[in-house]
Amino acid sequence: IENDAVNMIIDIAGKVINKEISLDKDYIYNLIKEVIDNCTDKSSIIIKVSPKDHEQIKNNIEHYEDLFDEINEYEIRTDNKLDRGSCIAESKYGIVDSSIGTKLRNIEKEFKKLIKEK
Repeated sequence: IENDAVNMIIDIAGKVINKEISLDKDYIYNLIKEVIDNCTDKSSIIIKVSPKDHEQIKNNIEHYEDLFDEINEYEIRTDNKLDRGSCIAESKYGIVDSSIGTKLRNIEKEFKKLIKEK
């Protein structure tokens, strides 16, 4: 029963997050800012987003330009594997993954760890 409850909570959380993404025009802006802030090396970063988010960024690039002020070299790429509202940044020192799926899997893992500790 506890695992079923966790699965239901994760499912509901995913739906709430997706609704939030569709309503918040600045969601992807804030997400890109988060991944850039979490990159230790800002000399060269590749940012991957979903096709829908890439289109939004491309159509409003002036809104996003201030995010890249401290980066020497950057590229924004489409990644068809990413859901809307997901973002991955790659630098020479590693990857920062702020995709929704990753966040939900981390939440699920923590819930299940708490259940096992009971």
